[in-house]
Amino acid sequence: MIWRTALAAAGAQVRAGASCAASAVPTLVFMLMIPGLAAAGELEVRYYGAVWCAPCHQVEPMVDRWAADHPDLRIVKLDYDTRAADRERFDLVGVPMLVLLDGDKVIAKYGDSAQKVSDFAHDRLEWWYESARGKIDTLPQ
Repeated sequence: MIWRTALAAAGAQVRAGASCAASAVPTLVFMLMIPGLAAAGELEVRYYGAVWCAPCHQVEPMVDRWAADHPDLRIVKLDYDTRAADRERFDLVGVPMLVLLDGDKVIAKYGDSAQKVSDFAHDRLEWWYESARGKIDTLPQ
């Protein structure tokens, strides 16, 4: 089985299917580019996880399924341990964690009060996202 880890240096690009078979830690690479901030009016959800976080390995596929229903969102997956500036900027105190951005403006965070993996179920993520959209001045078309 291949686990997920962030190869999230700014500008990093990883192709689907690439993996690190020689590593002692099972790894699954992300299938997206890690850009800078989203442009104003472009919504971005940042998912923070960690290799050592067992719940993250269960939550990430749940977030992937939810994200598939939202092609209007830019989804960025990042490694909590390598993103010290983000931890400070977004006041991240644990993982898994989601941060919704409109450009560089933080709209909402999800995960602070999560107590179990099921707190990341599709219907809960959808409720969080729809609630957060009400705080955005301009929504994507």
